[in-house]
Amino acid sequence: MVAWHIPPWAIALFFIWALIVAGYFSWRVDHLRLMPKFEIREFCIQETPTEGLQRKVYVQLIPRCLTDATIKECQGNLLRVFKQIVGGSDWALTAMNEPLHLEWSYHGAGPLMLKPGIDQRLNVCFRINDLSMLIPTVIPLPSRWRDVFNSTGTFRFDIRVTAEDCAAVDVSIAVSLDDCEWNKPKVSFLS
Repeated sequence: MVAWHIPPWAIALFFIWALIVAGYFSWRVDHLRLMPKFEIREFCIQETPTEGLQRKVYVQLIPRCLTDATIKECQGNLLRVFKQIVGGSDWALTAMNEPLHLEWSYHGAGPLMLKPGIDQRLNVCFRINDLSMLIPTVIPLPSRWRDVFNSTGTFRFDIRVTAEDCAAVDVSIAVSLDDCEWNKPKVSFLS
């Protein structure tokens, strides 16, 4: 029978290596937990009273923190708006075809800080109860929005949400006012 003799320096080297590997994996868990990252998988439809007799209904996206890190300088941009071609699945680009800043609910269009467990809402568009057209919640609101949204149909909003030290998140949602109550627009995510 052969007896193995392991030199003491090899044993010490093995324990040092094991300590480094264990330390790396311990550090990595905390590092990933504290790296800022967010997603957008939800939208909400929020009815809101206004001054006078009017009421508005907003279509809003909900960016959500995926880690314990605070998301700094988060901002949404409407990249472009398409209108679905009647009777088909194709989309036609409208005159709303350049980036504009979207407004946060109650916070304006400037960058916002997202904190874990505290959801903020990004307004995409709204409708007023006595007006049968969508109004995008962008700053500035170009006059051409009236020409784009002056008819019925389904509109696709391409949106990019950016933040400091995070990958940008792109989403597209379809919004239609056809065959629905004024405060219940049809909204869906597009892939």
